[in-house]
Amino acid sequence: MENKQKDDSPFVYTWENSFCVSNRRLEDLLQQRHNRTCDDCGAPDPKWVSANIVVFICLKRCGVHRCLGVHISKVLPMTLDSWSDAEIDALIEVGENASAN
Repeated sequence: MENKQKDDSPFVYTWENSFCVSNRRLEDLLQQRHNRTCDDCGAPDPKWVSANIVVFICLKRCGVHRCLGVHISKVLPMTLDSWSDAEIDALIEVGENASAN
């Protein structure tokens, strides 16, 4: 990938850097009190997100959400897929599982 430098900053922007920033933003959200458990069943340490419903869910419930179809619940893993800035911004706007309910 091509490195792009913005302005006169010594920092070089790369895909890897933006991926790390996105993951950090997701991890910060996951550390919020209500996001530490699955929104559906209360299981600890959810690693999946319904991007359009904007809730954190566990692996077991992710299967249930996937069966609903992406028009109802678009399920993405926190760490395996890349997240767009718009998807992360939507998660930040809602903030936590308690706000989504």
